[in-house]
Amino acid sequence: RGLTASGGIVRGSATSGTRVGGATPATAPPAAGPVAGEGVRARRPVLSVPMDKPYPGVPPPLSASELPPTDTKITTLDNGLRVASQETLSQVSTVGLLVQSGSKHESTLFRSCSHMLEKIAYKSTQKYSAVEIIQILEKTGVQCFSSSSREGIMYLGETIRPDLDTLVDVIAETAVRPTFSAEDVELARGHALMDIEMCNAAPDVWLVDEVQSVAFGHDTPLGQSVQNHSSALAVTGETLREFHRLHYVPRNMVLAACGVQHERLLEMAHKHFGDLKDVPPPPQPKDTPYVGGYSSIVDERPAEQRYEPGAHALLAFESTGVLDTSKRFYATCVMQSLLGGGMSFSSGGPGKGMYSRLFLEVLNRFHFVQSIMAMNLPFSSTGLFGMCGKANDGNLQELVNITCQIMPSVAFHISDEEFDRARNQLKSLMFTNLETRATMLEDISQQVRLFNKRYTAEFHLAMLDALTPEDVKEVALEMMKSKPTLLLYGQQADLDRVGDIYPAVTEYFASLSQGTQGSA
Repeated sequence: RGLTASGGIVRGSATSGTRVGGATPATAPPAAGPVAGEGVRARRPVLSVPMDKPYPGVPPPLSASELPPTDTKITTLDNGLRVASQETLSQVSTVGLLVQSGSKHESTLFRSCSHMLEKIAYKSTQKYSAVEIIQILEKTGVQCFSSSSREGIMYLGETIRPDLDTLVDVIAETAVRPTFSAEDVELARGHALMDIEMCNAAPDVWLVDEVQSVAFGHDTPLGQSVQNHSSALAVTGETLREFHRLHYVPRNMVLAACGVQHERLLEMAHKHFGDLKDVPPPPQPKDTPYVGGYSSIVDERPAEQRYEPGAHALLAFESTGVLDTSKRFYATCVMQSLLGGGMSFSSGGPGKGMYSRLFLEVLNRFHFVQSIMAMNLPFSSTGLFGMCGKANDGNLQELVNITCQIMPSVAFHISDEEFDRARNQLKSLMFTNLETRATMLEDISQQVRLFNKRYTAEFHLAMLDALTPEDVKEVALEMMKSKPTLLLYGQQADLDRVGDIYPAVTEYFASLSQGTQGSA
């Protein structure tokens, strides 16, 4: 799509595109018919504007400092639905509906309901059939997604501003008014089982989920996984309908958008969600206590299915949650940035972790370590912090020893240069991620869900700037006072060589937290 010399728009290439307005392209044959002077108005002369002069009719560009402020605006409707928006002055709008209903909220009867509700999204509703939903999305070019987690389900979509009402309509219908037809339930079940099968083929993915179950207990709200094969097979349409009735109430939802005027979003919220009744949400599950523990899983995959052979070790401790707005949460984030990590075949460059401690102390020194990185998994009121690593077959014991030695190093020594680099990289990563509309939308939704407001970037920067290396060391030492969580995954020979290592690991970290130096 380009402009002709006279300002007319040409769609497609210069030789085969369809022209809309303006002069005939020079490569086209001359048009038949009357010529100028025979009652036909002569063609306008080509407008010539020097590059250093403004083009007539085009408003001058404004710098970001001259644009009006775009603070996050939040309104609560009469029925309890919270509506939040952030004007980005972009032509593309992103809208999402966050429902506080994840695997954490599932009792035994409703196990796997949140995963099934994710997969049944954008199927038949009270207003549209599944085919009509697809036709609407294809006609407008709307992109829609849905994802479930331990603490909620997100329905998200992106479109240009003129089609925003269509997008909100589709999200409202699919989230609030599904029919749960037998055909849709079976189709969602097939997608859920395929999801589980794909996840099981990727140890790097499901081991992070499993370590949370080991840390909190498999049958606790935070310990139970979003994905469960046997539960997905047992879910029925009636079970989904009852779970949906209990949890999909306005006070459990946040409708958020970026790239839209707040008044316009409120109009659409009243239009598509205003008929929902103000029903009290079910009580929130009690906080899940951290228990720690040990688990070893044998890699029984046949050789032809082990596309990336290796043994895995995950070490974690209890950390703070998102609701903790003190310096402890920010120190934990800086510690993750400081440890960093990555994969042995690529350091990613100076700005992406090659100077992080796990690269310098592990990946650059031990050839058998394929990957290692710090992990920070914050929930609302608690969290997990640790490391996950992968080594060649036969080196699992060495990987466990390395992981146990690197973790306490943060509690005893952090140089000023290392600390400043980690903090600056965290700031850069935070603002870079917020340039992505979907990330900004999730940030708005989650903060409104937890705090009923959104903390500004200036607040986060002030908290980070107030930190010192001593704060990070203090948080690291405090973490290691909790019982460690250790998860190993490898072939039987590797696990036999490691043996019953957990008591030694527990004793080692207990001695560190008491100020004495143990041996791994």
